Amino acid sequence: MIKESCIAMLFLCTVSCCCAETVIGPSDGSTAIQIKGKYDPLAIPKKIKYKDGALAEKCFYVQEYDKAAQIFEPMAAAKDRHYAFFANQLGSVYLTQGKTDQALDTFLNAYYFMNDIQATDAKMEKRAISLSGKESDKAYKGDPYERVMNALYVALLLYGQGDTENALAAVRTGILADSDVNAQMYKSDVTLLYVLGSRLARINGDADLAKQYQELAGNAYCDTRLFMRPVISDLNVVVMQIEALQAEKAEIEKKYEKRKSLPRKAKKQVEELSSRITAKMAEQKSLEFKRKNLIRDIDLDDVEAMSDPNYNVLLCIELGRGPVKYNTGEFGEMAKFTGSPPMIGEVNLRVSGSTSEEIFRLDCDPHYQASTRGGRMMDGILRGQALYKATMRDQGEELSDSSQQIMQQANATGSTEMMAVASIFALAGAMSQAASAKANPTADIRHWSLMPAEVVMIPCRIPAGDTEFYVDVKDQNGRIMGQALEFSTTVKANGDTIILKRLMP
Repeated sequence: MIKESCIAMLFLCTVSCCCAETVIGPSDGSTAIQIKGKYDPLAIPKKIKYKDGALAEKCFYVQEYDKAAQIFEPMAAAKDRHYAFFANQLGSVYLTQGKTDQALDTFLNAYYFMNDIQATDAKMEKRAISLSGKESDKAYKGDPYERVMNALYVALLLYGQGDTENALAAVRTGILADSDVNAQMYKSDVTLLYVLGSRLARINGDADLAKQYQELAGNAYCDTRLFMRPVISDLNVVVMQIEALQAEKAEIEKKYEKRKSLPRKAKKQVEELSSRITAKMAEQKSLEFKRKNLIRDIDLDDVEAMSDPNYNVLLCIELGRGPVKYNTGEFGEMAKFTGSPPMIGEVNLRVSGSTSEEIFRLDCDPHYQASTRGGRMMDGILRGQALYKATMRDQGEELSDSSQQIMQQANATGSTEMMAVASIFALAGAMSQAASAKANPTADIRHWSLMPAEVVMIPCRIPAGDTEFYVDVKDQNGRIMGQALEFSTTVKANGDTIILKRLMP
């Protein structure tokens, strides 16, 4: 029942995905959460210790998957503000165990929760952004890269079940989540989403959409090559600088728009800004030329193979450990990521004893996606809270110091007036320090810690029937990474076969 309800809702989301910046659920306004029981964002279920999530994580990485699932299952079942967080964690456990049906159910519920603005408590959200509130009091909706990865898993698992229409809807949602960032040049650069979109659109009979996605896949593939990333980073900085300068210039011009001419000082400022904008545009043009020259040398065979209908099997291998979020800043008001993706060299594949000579592959790097998708609205709120906290703290300390100095002078002179002033300063200082202590700008560092560091997709041409696979992955120094994978599966006679496997260290 859960899966049928979620898939039906996923189909309804397709229309809103095409015309909105974010997916908010069905057009009829009904909630997109289709899970048993009532969602209670303020619930604190008894017998559940959320700190045990760290224990479940440890169990997962030492391959004690049953224990990890036993810990995460009641946490996800609680349906509180942490719901999507624990659902994604649990989905990763189920997927690694090979329980694809359970993984799909769990990822689908997380999918709707993260993409539905109605799945929150308004009072709780307002309290979270208040001076005394904590961001972690909000319902967890995930960062853009987490919503992208969730949509990728939903799409792959639905595709594996033959539900290509809803799989394509999930791809669209993932692309929109990938576009929901401030960084201009990092919008929609998850190649796997586009190649999936191209395959699914072709299967669904939409040749024009398939072609469009194929072109976008090529662009995303080029822009995420390792040697291209510094150019894209520099280009993104320049684009944002131009936008900031143009906004500053427009603000000055708007201030004096009712005058026939600008005042001398304002005119000089506008001229200086125009000169800087021209220089930055020249820099942008130079970087775009460099990007264009680099693209000419990039081979797109890997991208083209992904959309080739003759490849009836998509083998997806998860490697390593994904980004780890932590607090920085004086009051923990900034959230940063640590960790790095595995440097993959070659992938060796044997199918039913025969070694594959030619292997095409595409990678998805969550570390790169996480590091290039900053600039949340909440970041500005937290910076303001941190500034308020520091200001009130410093002001309180200054008032307290002044109170002590005045009190010493009052004691020396016996002045009752000075004693009264000292008392007022002391009270004001205490109030400022209390206000500082009450402010809580700590950033939320809940994150999908069981996410892999890399997802490698390999298209294969394999006859229908029972098939044995052997896969090993080597790093750039030729050393085998983790444990080689040996498994068997049945390749479908009709439709494509989607295989997801986790390669553990």
